[in-house]
Amino acid sequence: MNILGQWYEKPDVVKVIVKDYFKQRLTEPTPLQIRFGKIEFNSITEQDNEKLIGVISKDEIRAAVWQCDGTKSPGPAGFNFGFIKKALGNC
Repeated sequence: MNILGQWYEKPDVVKVIVKDYFKQRLTEPTPLQIRFGKIEFNSITEQDNEKLIGVISKDEIRAAVWQCDGTKSPGPAGFNFGFIKKALGNC
C-alpha cells in the first residue's frame, strides 16, 4: 500500500491505516449541501424530520389505504387496495 510516497506491506500496519482513513472520512463533520448542476435543494426542518421518522399509527395507515382506488395494487404481489380494505375492515 502506497500512502504519500511511503510504502506499507505489513498487514497489521495496512489495516490500521485503512481503518484510520475511513474513520476520518466517515466521521468528519461536513455541511450537507445537495447540488445537481446549478440546482440547489433545500434541507428539511428538524420538525419535518421528526414527523418523517416518527411512529405511524394504525389510524394513519387506515386513512392512507382508504384514500387509494380499490382497483389499484400497491406492489407486485397482486393484492389490490380493495382486498386490503376488506381485510382491514375488521381491524
